[in-house]
Amino acid sequence: MRAVNFLILLLTIPLVFASPYDAASLTVDGFLSIPIEIRATGSNPSISSLTTNMSWYPLTHQGQEILFFTTVPEADYNKDSLTFFLNKPDIGHQSFDIEYQVKTFVDPLLIKKKVSFPLSPLDASLSDYLTATNTIDITAAIRSLAADLAVDEDDLFTLVTKIASWTKSNIEYDLSTVNVEASQPSSWVLANKRGVCDEMTNLFISLLRSLGIPARFVSGLAYTESDLFDTPWGAHGWAEVYFPGNGWVPFDVTYGQLGWVDASHIVFAAGIDSEKFGNSFTWLGHNIDVIINQMVIDTSVLKETGSLPLTLSLDVTPLQDEVGPNSYQLVMVEVENTMPYYVADELQLADVTGLSVLDENFQVLTLAPYETKKMYWRVLVDQELENNYIYTFPLILVSQRGISAESSFAVTSTSRSLSLSWVERFIKAFDEQTLPYNDELFFSCAAENVNPRI
Repeated sequence: MRAVNFLILLLTIPLVFASPYDAASLTVDGFLSIPIEIRATGSNPSISSLTTNMSWYPLTHQGQEILFFTTVPEADYNKDSLTFFLNKPDIGHQSFDIEYQVKTFVDPLLIKKKVSFPLSPLDASLSDYLTATNTIDITAAIRSLAADLAVDEDDLFTLVTKIASWTKSNIEYDLSTVNVEASQPSSWVLANKRGVCDEMTNLFISLLRSLGIPARFVSGLAYTESDLFDTPWGAHGWAEVYFPGNGWVPFDVTYGQLGWVDASHIVFAAGIDSEKFGNSFTWLGHNIDVIINQMVIDTSVLKETGSLPLTLSLDVTPLQDEVGPNSYQLVMVEVENTMPYYVADELQLADVTGLSVLDENFQVLTLAPYETKKMYWRVLVDQELENNYIYTFPLILVSQRGISAESSFAVTSTSRSLSLSWVERFIKAFDEQTLPYNDELFFSCAAENVNPRI
């Protein structure tokens, strides 16, 4: 018999995302500074006063505790802003500074029972979070899309997650929109299918409000490992959605964190829309101008505590343990919610060299308390493989909450290659926990040469 050499090859697995922080709590040290320059524009320049109202700073909020907070110069605290006042400031460089220390918790409101949709009449205090604004506008196109997404949905948590998932999947994250002076309105984002975090959040909120679901805009800081940014900490926007009988539940469309946000989210403001947050400057003077420079943000983590709960149990299984070259394969996943509350998570099948995924790499799943669901990915072995080798393709599933599971399958030249139509026959069977009869299987039998015993 001819000897055959086999090679087991583990292919590369570049994961697209991971939770920035998997800690249950962070203690963060921060510094904010607004540098300004008072310039003379003529002879005998003078300035008698300079006032700054700042409405964007860390505050006490659900899942967040302020440990230390000070300003330089000393500021007066009003209901919605800090007021800095300089009396007869010197011409030249000045700054308004905030130093703070904050402790954050992954502490979402847990939805333990179904909240029915459409909602019953709500308290009048929530009316502002149902109205349209300049940036969170509600057009006929937005109403139509929201109505389509809401067809046959009677569970509020499931519907909100569905709208968040649609927004992330259909709106391209595009930093070019940050070059304009203000956030683009929701109608522009829907028409152009692009935007940054603020604009994606605007559209998400517009879709919800058009359905009578209260939602508010949250602004603050968050951590990212994306190479699109020069620094890991930066300004960020997300949403909170009101669930009657429960309260405000966070949804970060950009990060794919649905019903929760990780501990790197530091809340600076929450309100009707993003236009309510910012800084204003007034001054009294003669032949002077005040130049407002870009805000300086410096953030560092002092302490990490605990870890995120393992809310899901994942089981990944290939349809066949071995397939031939250029074969299709079905990756079957069973997901169980191990918690007594609703859980939504974004699951990703890791990219593997030589393996094409026919379905979206990212899939969002919403599960009621202790619910189990099944999902799948269709894949194709598209790499040219050498004969007489065994190639092992890893299957790694990662959730946005950092939960993972893995399996693998082999590809050999002697194994049968599966057709796409054959693989698709098993999708319904997988959901129904039955296996269809396979009419493509064949058997070959041959008798060995033996000497019969007389």
